[in-house]
Amino acid sequence: MKKFMRWGLAALAAFALMLGVTGNVSAMDLGFYDEGVLVPRAIHNASNVDTVVGLTATAPGIVYWTYFSRNSDHLYDHYFPVTANDLYGFSLMGELGSNLIDQEGYLVFTLDVDCSTGLAGCEDAKINCAGDDETPFLAANSFLVDTTANDAIFVPVLPLDKDDYAVCTDLLAMDANSIEDAENGIPDDAQVDIRYWIDPVYCAATQMVVWTVGNGRGPDTVNVFDDAEHRTSLTMCWRYKELNLFDPTDTGVSANDNCVPGKYGTAAAFTAWPSSYIDGFMRICMPAEGIAYSYITSTYFGAAQTLLAAEGPPCDASPDGGGGPCCQ
Repeated sequence: MKKFMRWGLAALAAFALMLGVTGNVSAMDLGFYDEGVLVPRAIHNASNVDTVVGLTATAPGIVYWTYFSRNSDHLYDHYFPVTANDLYGFSLMGELGSNLIDQEGYLVFTLDVDCSTGLAGCEDAKINCAGDDETPFLAANSFLVDTTANDAIFVPVLPLDKDDYAVCTDLLAMDANSIEDAENGIPDDAQVDIRYWIDPVYCAATQMVVWTVGNGRGPDTVNVFDDAEHRTSLTMCWRYKELNLFDPTDTGVSANDNCVPGKYGTAAAFTAWPSSYIDGFMRICMPAEGIAYSYITSTYFGAAQTLLAAEGPPCDASPDGGGGPCCQ
């Protein structure tokens, strides 16, 4: 409480406003057992930054995991056994060591209960084949850990149903086509408001995270609102098919930029960002099923805050229009 008192009433009010505008209402279904789980953002630097995942399995089997790039290129995969009511601690840095340093990507974990006797007892290590039963026995929590900053940032984990996988997916050889849906995520063509706070008075910064089942690459027009309900439209780049990160201060997209990473020497997210828009939300239209949230940081509080995006009506039903590839 003493720390809060040192902030002063103005800082406390700003912090309360930052947390309270959006990010508390979402149709994403999180926090339950399913056949698999998807960690929408994962990275390590072989030093102080790591992605850690705590997995709980309520049935014995083999958990297969795959690390994908932001475009769903297969980067690495492996597996580990679990027993009934097992808690398994996973470290991306512990698994990769000095490999794939600073590689942004995402993780998929899948529990195969047909492999309860170990790999020697596995018939095919596949999911969503004809006759497969529902086996919702895996759940997870994840954090992006920075030991230098003494911070552990909450990463929301998306449960995966067997029908989210392509038919008879080989869990030892997953690729860009292995995850076809995200039924527990935000539906495609949904209007989504993602929170930002970049007030320089509070040294605030924001990174918006959107993971979708493909369809993310290309230029787009989005609506941005400030805390006084003013609206402006901006050109934004979806540079990757699945995992996209947007920073309001990351500007400089040129007219001839087709949003391919590195094209024309820039990886900017926006053409420009109005300097007066320091607190509000960005409204997009989801190009596919997925998950969206933002990280808010400030020197006025000691840990990064994760705010889930707020889902609205379908884009074509919104009076403002949602922006996004599906609204073009």
